[in-house]
Amino acid sequence: MSSLTTRQEQIVTFIADYMGMYSRAPTGTEIADHFGWSSPTTAYEQLRWIEKKGFIVRERSGSRGPLRLSLTDRARRFVDEGWMMLGRIPAGPLSDVAGEHVDLVEGLEDLVPISLKPGDYFLRVDGDSMVDAGLAEGALVVVRSTQEATSGDICAVWIDGDGGTLKTVRFEKNTVHLIPQNSAYTPTQYPAERVRIQGVVVAVLDIRRV
Repeated sequence: MSSLTTRQEQIVTFIADYMGMYSRAPTGTEIADHFGWSSPTTAYEQLRWIEKKGFIVRERSGSRGPLRLSLTDRARRFVDEGWMMLGRIPAGPLSDVAGEHVDLVEGLEDLVPISLKPGDYFLRVDGDSMVDAGLAEGALVVVRSTQEATSGDICAVWIDGDGGTLKTVRFEKNTVHLIPQNSAYTPTQYPAERVRIQGVVVAVLDIRRV
């Protein structure tokens, strides 16, 4: 058991996954944005307590230099105990998603049809734009962290200026097409420089929400 609160555990796992994905720690603003806080002040206050508990080290280069975060061995042992549940991802119009749920997954070894790897994480589907691909609203998906994908993959995607979504991707020259799997939705396209692939869906879990 860690000495962290539930929210602090979520912050540590988010930092670890972000570092694995982008080879740097998130900023206070990025942490605040991820958790829906209006100001990074809340993030910095949480980071202060997490450092006191021995899970991160905060360093600043000079009085005005950016704050740098690093995970301690204690944090890495905590993160390595399982796979991260990072939150919810829209599978509908690009929009902010709110709300927290308590989930119960029984017999994980029977539910996951693949071998989980370090860096894999879970997301819960919001919306019904991917329902014809078997990704119903509320489903848990296993996402394999990668910045590379091939046309036809279902991906967690970040659109600069618009936010995150879950869609089938198709690449064409300098354009990325995001294709819903529901005839009620229209495909969209974006310049490639605005699109970041955050991971590829490799499995859908049969879960029970309580």
